[in-house]
Amino acid sequence: MTFDSDPSDLHRKGRGFESLNSHHKPFRRLFLFMHCHFYILFSRCKNRYYIRATCDELKERVRRYNSNHKKGFTGTVNDWELVYSEDFKSKEEAFSREREVKKWKSRKKIETLISST
Repeated sequence: MTFDSDPSDLHRKGRGFESLNSHHKPFRRLFLFMHCHFYILFSRCKNRYYIRATCDELKERVRRYNSNHKKGFTGTVNDWELVYSEDFKSKEEAFSREREVKKWKSRKKIETLISST
């Protein structure tokens, strides 16, 4: 077994070992730059809006809604169109915005938000 550094300066971190003298940032820091989104989809067939938040890429997420997955509210039609989105630096902010808009329960207020862009 070979070590890049003296084994005495290694300490247990998670599942592996990490050097105390390491200049590498821990893996979890990569997620600080994750972009999350609050978004609104519209279906002409249903004449309904769908409000959600995600940390996935939006184009891929919309593509999956329009695939033939046949599950849940979005699975019954495949004409979902992204009509509004906001970007956030954290999952908590995006999901908080989702909850805020869902509490409105007003189509008119949602349409005002969409038209404000």
